[in-house]
Amino acid sequence: MAYAKGHKSTGGRSKLDLDVRQIRELASIQCTMSEIAAVMGCHRDTLTDNYSAIINEAREDGKGSLRRAQYNKAVKDGNPAMLIWLGKHYLEQREEVKLTSTNEPEVIKLMKQIEAIGTGRNEKRNQRKLYDNTNKTSK
Repeated sequence: MAYAKGHKSTGGRSKLDLDVRQIRELASIQCTMSEIAAVMGCHRDTLTDNYSAIINEAREDGKGSLRRAQYNKAVKDGNPAMLIWLGKHYLEQREEVKLTSTNEPEVIKLMKQIEAIGTGRNEKRNQRKLYDNTNKTSK
């Protein structure tokens, strides 16, 4: 902090001189405030109070770089996984799942067994509630 000529500091903590370039680099790779503060040797409130605009701008720049890299990986390199991911998220493409079986009676039998298990659980739950309610009213 600069003082008028002849003025002496009245105390307090000296002003930190932080490297803005390094803060930008850390923010652009999506480091948290706590992580940036640890690297810079300051408290995260110092960053929030004095550098939040720089950090937010650098984070957005970093997201843009990441998006560009993903897009290039998909389109230029022809990465199938990235093409599928981008298609699902930006083009609302979905995979259609069809249940097929060469043994349809077996599938129906399994579905009935699954349904019976669910029904049995519900019956036990209802019996337990009835038992609990009966005991509450008899006390």
